[in-house]
Amino acid sequence: MKRTSILILLFLFVPAISLLHAGACEGASTTLGSSDTAAARTAEFICNASEEISTDELPGADTLHARGNGNVTGGDTLHINTREVDPTVVHDLGLESSSTQLSLSSDSRSRQQPDSMFWFIKRKPLALGATLAFSIPIVLLEYQWWWRKDYLYKQHGFLYQNDGGFDNYSLGVDKCGHFFTSYVYFHTFYDLMKWADYSEATAVWTALAVPAAHAISIELMDGYAKYGFSSYDLAANALGMGYAFAQVKVPALRNFNFKWSYYPTGAYSRPDQDWGLSHDYSGHIYWMSVNMKNVLPEGAARYWPKFLNLAVGYGASNVSYGDEPTNARHKFAFSLDYNLSSFDIANDTWAMVVRLLDKFHYPAPGLRYISGEKVEAKPFILN
Repeated sequence: MKRTSILILLFLFVPAISLLHAGACEGASTTLGSSDTAAARTAEFICNASEEISTDELPGADTLHARGNGNVTGGDTLHINTREVDPTVVHDLGLESSSTQLSLSSDSRSRQQPDSMFWFIKRKPLALGATLAFSIPIVLLEYQWWWRKDYLYKQHGFLYQNDGGFDNYSLGVDKCGHFFTSYVYFHTFYDLMKWADYSEATAVWTALAVPAAHAISIELMDGYAKYGFSSYDLAANALGMGYAFAQVKVPALRNFNFKWSYYPTGAYSRPDQDWGLSHDYSGHIYWMSVNMKNVLPEGAARYWPKFLNLAVGYGASNVSYGDEPTNARHKFAFSLDYNLSSFDIANDTWAMVVRLLDKFHYPAPGLRYISGEKVEAKPFILN
């Protein structure tokens, strides 16, 4: 249990550092806006950065990003380039323009948004607590599922195990699982931080820290168990985080999202010393869902329903616990997919929940191909 305790502390430490940094900086963040005009704009202040910004991209933009240190008060000055700032924007914000400076007026301070609440709890402490509270239970559950017997009865030195990536016992389905887990963790914690009104930088760093700590702690614990430390697993986790991060920075990538579906096979009920779902790989399919409404040419896109995507999936057959490995087969699928995120949801809490639910692929009509077999049309693709 000594090793487990150390790794739990590791899992807690990395996200905690990110969030403690957030606590030091977020007091300097505030938002000003005008909700009674079509030309509404906001000015966002983020700590520990340069005070100088450029507004060359202001025309058509919705946000003025200014950077400074400390809380914004009347009389504070934003040093920005105003040569392309529409005078109506300056007026709507309650700001006064003077050559290359915009000064906050007392009227604009009255429109600063306070720390939002969720029921009777402030969102920021709630999000911070939820992030830290996630760490201990997940490590303890994984200890029970995968490592307990090895740690108690089969003590051994640190093992390395490179299983061949996609040329392994599950034909790479386990690597898809590592990719997807880190991908989902990034988006979940990024959304949680943004929901709590943390800054963009805090949201990104937290979303990177949590899955990174999770992935590293799992591989270190695997190193002391029968599985062994796998650089392939860690690389798959890094790719999942990397793609999720790229989606935040490159809007076009948000039209290509990863999802997961699972339906138990007969292997799920077999006696298994580990957690059945995680080793019932034949029941897993990992999907890339394409937002056709956004990627089709404009003429065709107007006829495509926004709630419907197309998805391609990868899995394998006969790769679950107890299956005969010589019968392992690649599995491919092509299916309709439901775009839950396309629905306009006014409540930001429910919108966050729906985005999480949209990380799963639900049964839909499609085609399935298992290597060595014929293509099958399915009313609902399950596994």
